[in-house]
Amino acid sequence: MTIAGIDAQPLRVLMVTAELGAGEGLGSIVGLLDELAARGVFVEVLCARAAEAAPTDRRVICYRSLAIPWRRPIAIRTFCAEQRVEAPDLIHILSLSFANVGMDLAARFRCPYVQTVEDYPAREASIRVARRACRRILVATQDLADELRLRFGVNEALIATATPGVACAPDDLSPLRDGGHIPVIGTWAPGMGAGLRVFLEAARRVLDEGVDAEFVIAGLGGDLSESRRRADRFGVAQHVTFADFHAVGPRLWSMLDLYCHPATNPTVARAPLLAMAAGIPVIASDVDGLRGLLAEPDGAVPGALVPQGDPDALAASILTLLRDDRARAELGDRARRRVETHFSLAASAASHAVVYREALARGPAAADPTPATFIS
Repeated sequence: MTIAGIDAQPLRVLMVTAELGAGEGLGSIVGLLDELAARGVFVEVLCARAAEAAPTDRRVICYRSLAIPWRRPIAIRTFCAEQRVEAPDLIHILSLSFANVGMDLAARFRCPYVQTVEDYPAREASIRVARRACRRILVATQDLADELRLRFGVNEALIATATPGVACAPDDLSPLRDGGHIPVIGTWAPGMGAGLRVFLEAARRVLDEGVDAEFVIAGLGGDLSESRRRADRFGVAQHVTFADFHAVGPRLWSMLDLYCHPATNPTVARAPLLAMAAGIPVIASDVDGLRGLLAEPDGAVPGALVPQGDPDALAASILTLLRDDRARAELGDRARRRVETHFSLAASAASHAVVYREALARGPAAADPTPATFIS
């Protein structure tokens, strides 16, 4: 395709990621593909793993050999030789863990690529890019953009903000219930780390106030013995349910009155947005990333931001909302409206389409393979 008149030209993009689950993740990806297609951006998704229960979409290609590190070079050559997709104008790498795969594909298709940094990299992490082919590094919030610029030295001109897209449920999954209902407060465990201890300590304080409440910790999977011992140490085991959901989604939201995300480190976790999309008020740590996702430009939050690592503050916010049904319902409505306004699939597609076209406007990738470079 020519660069002249690029805004009017249809684009072909190949998204590359390690895994697509059966829950909200795949549903939002498919919805995003539809929204992008309406904007003249035609996307296929290449993944190494897809959940068995995932609905079938012909635009999603599962190539299992990519999941085996030592087989990846052969798998990539075979995938390209089989011509499973049309040659893309642009590759979009959705996670740092699959950067090598995406860069290799970009070199073989001789096209540029963009790289999403989905969350705050670990302290010891590095970001690997092919400087002559990488056109943009995409982030969800300005907080994360600042982190990449200050800690990793990423050129500000290379960073772009792309809105994360969330599919809102047709109806509120957590309606205000009649009096006598025992309230349920939940959290999504993956990536929470020490935040689970804060959640359990806050649960103890809520119960000590004489409030009859239930608590749900979802997504731990595997061996729950340590988590159960910790709940027992805080004396809340009888009030805590460990829900072994493989994907965050409607099964969780349908049972909750409040969602808590007491992260102890900066994060742009997706779970709070999903809870808000279901009309559930969110109480989250006031940390970089979450603050950018949840707070309105005027600083208002459809829930509450509490100091990180502070179970007393978390418990106080839980109690305040549990004791005021009207405020809780209003916050749930505001949460849903914020997602519909700022994080809808349409808004996400619009921001991604702009990034894609700007990336291609910078010209084609170098024809010769370029050594990858670490930014750290």
